[in-house]
Amino acid sequence: MPTPEPFPVDNLKQRQEKNSAAQKDMFANWLSGKTPAEIQEITSSEWKGRVTHEANEIVGGVKYPTCIACHEDDTPCLWEFAVIQARMLHQQQSKQMCEACSLMGRACQFEWKENPLARLEHGLQRVVRHAAAEYKRTEKRNAENAAAISSLTKALARGAADSPDELARYEDQLKRNNAYTRKHREKQKEHAKSADARAHKKRHVDEGEAGPSTTPFEDEDSAVAFQLSNDGPVEILHRLLPDKDPDEVAVEPRAASGCYDERPQGQFIEHMPDAGVVVDPRSRYGVWDGGHLTRLPFIPRQDGSDCNALELGGPHVEQLVERSRDARSSSFVKYMPFMGSLVDMSRAIKSELSQGNYVVVTGCPDVLRAELTMNDMYEKLRHEAHEKFDVHDMLVREEHLDKPHIVGMRLSEFLENMKDPRKIQAILACGSIGSRHPFLVSHVDDGYTTLDQCNELLKNVSLDFIASRVWILLHHARFHTYVHHDASGLATWTAISSGSKFWVVTVLHGDEAFDTRSSLYDSYTGKYQLREHDGKWSYGYVDCADRFCIYGQAGDMIFQPPNGWHEVYTPTKSVTLGGHFLTYDSLHLSDVARRFDVLYPNALTNQHHESMQTTLSGMVYYIITRQDRCYRVKPLTSLCRMILLPHLYIIAAEEAVRLKLLIGYINTHLSERRRIKHPMPKAKAAGLSLERIDRLAIHFADKLVDELKLDYGNLDAVFTPLPWTDPGEAVELSEELVLQLRAIVV
Repeated sequence: MPTPEPFPVDNLKQRQEKNSAAQKDMFANWLSGKTPAEIQEITSSEWKGRVTHEANEIVGGVKYPTCIACHEDDTPCLWEFAVIQARMLHQQQSKQMCEACSLMGRACQFEWKENPLARLEHGLQRVVRHAAAEYKRTEKRNAENAAAISSLTKALARGAADSPDELARYEDQLKRNNAYTRKHREKQKEHAKSADARAHKKRHVDEGEAGPSTTPFEDEDSAVAFQLSNDGPVEILHRLLPDKDPDEVAVEPRAASGCYDERPQGQFIEHMPDAGVVVDPRSRYGVWDGGHLTRLPFIPRQDGSDCNALELGGPHVEQLVERSRDARSSSFVKYMPFMGSLVDMSRAIKSELSQGNYVVVTGCPDVLRAELTMNDMYEKLRHEAHEKFDVHDMLVREEHLDKPHIVGMRLSEFLENMKDPRKIQAILACGSIGSRHPFLVSHVDDGYTTLDQCNELLKNVSLDFIASRVWILLHHARFHTYVHHDASGLATWTAISSGSKFWVVTVLHGDEAFDTRSSLYDSYTGKYQLREHDGKWSYGYVDCADRFCIYGQAGDMIFQPPNGWHEVYTPTKSVTLGGHFLTYDSLHLSDVARRFDVLYPNALTNQHHESMQTTLSGMVYYIITRQDRCYRVKPLTSLCRMILLPHLYIIAAEEAVRLKLLIGYINTHLSERRRIKHPMPKAKAAGLSLERIDRLAIHFADKLVDELKLDYGNLDAVFTPLPWTDPGEAVELSEELVLQLRAIVV
């Protein structure tokens, strides 16, 4: 075997250029009827399959297949046999055959007949890549414009001597962008003209005004599909619709947002109940803002009439369809793709949460994918058919709003009920056996993760701490959850495993302008609580709130701030992972939510979490370990307030023993000015003591309040300055203060 010469430095570029030229010659010879032996084939007995060879074994024309360019130059070739065989075709008796089969006189099983849809898909992918490239270039130009404007504005504002230079740079930037825009538009016009010419020529060929077709394909669809793969966006439209101008193509108008008895006309983004889910044919259709189509909840009455048994839930969802807007138009919801550094993403998410905004992260790669089937329930979530759960039922909720669940239903029965049109159910407290949170959550969470570092200070870990960290929601199609905020001032993450979730963010008009807790809480109770009027039950917020719908899909993650008021509609059967977390910069929102839950227990929230106070203690203790020493004044004040005034944030009926221990320790070990003048809960606490982490947190909070002059006793301090959701100015912890806190531990 001859020894090949070493690869030149630019061997890849040379090989590509030679092969490109050789393929053009080959194709030209093929069309003209010439069939020279342009490649040395090997027999089927010699071919051993695709094998990775050493560089000194890859030679042309001896043992392995090679392209003609490399064979003539006696240079190494990295082509594979299958690729070469696909290229080397010629016509024999009007039938395409490979060279080897032609020489041996046998029937050839290889045909150049590719799927037209595959060619079309390739062409459309080119359109997408072109659009993505244009988007990136536009984003870059916008960023350059913004930077130039900012620089010029700052220079003019300070009256600097370099203002003329800044103005010149700004004008130069505009000229470059305008030149690029003109060049791009001219290129598009030329491209469209050439496409028009080719389409015009094709029509004349089809009508017999030109010579025979120059394509080697007997199948016209194959020929058109082959050309599509080499066309740009404009040519693709012309070839698919050769007799119509793309601008004149009629598009069926889409029905307006609202509810319809029959399926509305038009093209929609469909979120329809899955196969195996039985829906009553009287269930109406809902067209949501943005063109999302769903079926609406309907359960027939027992009397056989056509009326909806969901007298409250049915109309409520219908007005939700009509009045909700796409969340992408809202300043309260931020979308970001899953890309870049997890640290950078987590910082951006925390910044938005600190302002009370929601964040939607699309395309998360490590979200567990599980369907609502018995097979996935067992294999991926480790739940068996005989396990029993408390199941929420929409029909039961109509009669007993405070007790909407059926106790002790088997998982197999819950899944089987999807075939019953009278059953619309959900499991809202399904354990997380075998599941874990996506890795992004560990970068966003400052609560549970800090407590993980404090194991030596904890004797007992609450089961609620484990259960609230990761949980699973299982929903039938068309289940709706009324407006509420999540319990105990916790933030929430949800990762959609399968199906669709419509997360509706609710913001009262003027919410950010409230300047006292009493006015804010009065608004909550007056608008968010269900009330009866003229014999009908309804919610007051319907006419005085903005609602923005997040159309969540499998793979999306939604980060919800503390005190985030929302309701959820599930148009398809769905599996959702979720959990709670806390961040240092959003604790002022937790403060407002926790105090509301104490004043109005079990009114507008879904649960109580006894692990919250210990988690806050862990966050206070972890201050001495964090590398980031910068905090915001409102959240830090709220953190110390929730530690030093626990009677304002802990429901005595739920945690009487803990509250008694906390008040007793504060009144005994802190100064007179910290004493809590509150009736001691009636609970047996003899022989019990606080966890060490709770004791340290109390002393830490006491020191922080003194050194930083935090107004922890004023509950309305969170409303200064407005808007109250803003976390306030930055507070830097000095090294000396951190050392003093560490001394407390010793």
